[in-house]
Amino acid sequence: MITFRRAQREVPLTGRGGTNFSPVLAYLEEHRDYDGLIIYTDGYAPCPAPPQNRGTRIM
Repeated sequence: MITFRRAQREVPLTGRGGTNFSPVLAYLEEHRDYDGLIIYTDGYAPCPAPPQNRGTRIM
């Protein structure tokens, strides 16, 4: 996961395949001071369990 403090022209990409939302959702549960989340994905991933934080949404 990459967190940004300001806009960047290039973002390093790693991996390819094996999408898993669980680490991101776990991070959000521990760090609830976020304003939003954008996930770029092809959608081929297991459906995550409903979040405990009801403000979290994945589209």
